[in-house]
Amino acid sequence: MHELVLLTREGCVHADVMRERLNAALQTLHWPRDYQTLDAATLEIGDHRHGYPTPTLLYKRRDIFGMTDRGLSNPEST
Repeated sequence: MHELVLLTREGCVHADVMRERLNAALQTLHWPRDYQTLDAATLEIGDHRHGYPTPTLLYKRRDIFGMTDRGLSNPEST
């Protein structure tokens, strides 16, 4: 299982830029490009990652910028 996941979807206009910047950052850090690219449309119903917009970079199933999935897929939840 990959700990670093680029969450995207078909037609996501910012996915290529995110991928390029991620690859550049990993190269700068001399880290392997060992990440998974995941199409949000393939997620099972109930998967918490549906709550994130695309593109999103997840590390250990959490957004690297601190955004939570809570309430994103259901605006009435708190």
